[in-house]
Amino acid sequence: MKRWVHYKEDTAVVLAAFGSIPEKEKYEDLKDYIQREIPDIPVYLSFASKSVIKVLKKEDVIYKNLAQMLSDLDMEGYRRIVVSSINIFPTDEHEYLKKTVEGFNQFSLSRIIHTGALFTKVTDANKILKEIDDQVKSKYGKNNYLYIVHGAPYLDQPGSHSISYVKDFLKGINPLSLFCSLEHDYQFKMIGESLLEAMEQSCKDHKLPREVKVIPLLLSSGNHFDLDVKKIKDYLGETFKVDIVESLCESNKFNLLELDVVRSTIKRQIKEIIKKMQ
Repeated sequence: MKRWVHYKEDTAVVLAAFGSIPEKEKYEDLKDYIQREIPDIPVYLSFASKSVIKVLKKEDVIYKNLAQMLSDLDMEGYRRIVVSSINIFPTDEHEYLKKTVEGFNQFSLSRIIHTGALFTKVTDANKILKEIDDQVKSKYGKNNYLYIVHGAPYLDQPGSHSISYVKDFLKGINPLSLFCSLEHDYQFKMIGESLLEAMEQSCKDHKLPREVKVIPLLLSSGNHFDLDVKKIKDYLGETFKVDIVESLCESNKFNLLELDVVRSTIKRQIKEIIKKMQ
C-alpha cells in the first residue's frame, strides 16, 4: 500500500490515564519509570479528563487525550502503538479507552493494541491486593480496615463484577476488611450506617479497640482523597478513632501509583504487548 511508506517509526507506548490536577506529577513519575524500563521506545502520557486538560492548559501545562495522542503518533508514522490502561478496574474509563483504540484501528495503518486495566486478570488483582493487605497488617496489626474504591456507574457494564470480586477477595484474606465506594455501587452514603454496625460487631467479636484504618484504593491521592475520603473519615470519626493509612512509599499520602507491585504490573503488561507485536 502506497501510504505505508510514511510509517517509518517502530513502536511507541501511551500511558492512558484519567488524570489529576494536584497529582499530575505522580503520573509523570510513572511515565519516567516506564521510560527507564524500555529506554529504546518513546513513552507518552495522555489524560482522559477534559476538565483536567482544560485547567492545566490555563497553567500552560499541555496534555492531550488518547484520541489526540493516537492521531499524533499515527501522523508521525509509528507502525506499532501500545496503549497502557492506567485504570484500576476494567469499567467505564477502560471501556472508553477500548472504544477509542478500536475506532483508530478502523482507519489507521498503525497497529494499536491496549493492555488490560490493573484488575483485569485475577492473578494481578490478587497479587496487588495481597501485597497491600500484608503491608498494612504488618504496620498496623489487628484492626478493622475499610477499603475505599471509586465505584462504577453501570451494573451491566463489562468489568463491573471486578469490583465485587475485590470486595470478596479482601474479605477472604482478612475477615476484618470492610469495603465501600465513593460513588455508584457500594456508595458510602448509602451503606455508611451498616458499616458502622459491622465495625461495632467486629470490635466485640474480635475484642478490638474502637478503631478503623482507612485504605483508599485510588491511583493517586488527588481531589477524591482530599475531599471525599476525608468526609468518610470525619463521619466515622464521630464513633471510632479513624486514621487514613500512611503511604507505603515516599509520598505523604497513600496511593497506588507509587507501589512497586503496581508499577511492575504495568511494566509487565506493556512488555507483553510489545513482545506480542514483534
